[in-house]
Amino acid sequence: MSSDVLRGRPRPGDALPQKLTGSSVTRQATAQLDYAHFRARVLADCLTEASAVGWLRRAAVFDAARPRPGDFNGRATPDELRARDLRCQAVAAACRHKAELIMSESRYEIDQDVWDTVCRAVA
Repeated sequence: MSSDVLRGRPRPGDALPQKLTGSSVTRQATAQLDYAHFRARVLADCLTEASAVGWLRRAAVFDAARPRPGDFNGRATPDELRARDLRCQAVAAACRHKAELIMSESRYEIDQDVWDTVCRAVA
């Protein structure tokens, strides 16, 4: 890369200018943002989270969030802990059910609504 291309651009480790306003920082960040890469990463994350595997992962998170003996629960009463446990169980079961629906109904293993939206956006 020629030195002309790098001239005037900050390099890692350089000191920041003394007077950076919020708008100049925003302009610098926007100028260096690769929108195509960002868009691809958002799309990949959307597809991953909409997949059956994403729903199963979410179910595992709610199963792990259930109250367990030995946890510090602060001032939560036994009734509140039971209610929290039932909520976590219900959400985990719903997530597993969604994953089962996706695997049985969709040839893409991705939620059909998400897949249709992505295909319309790309086309």
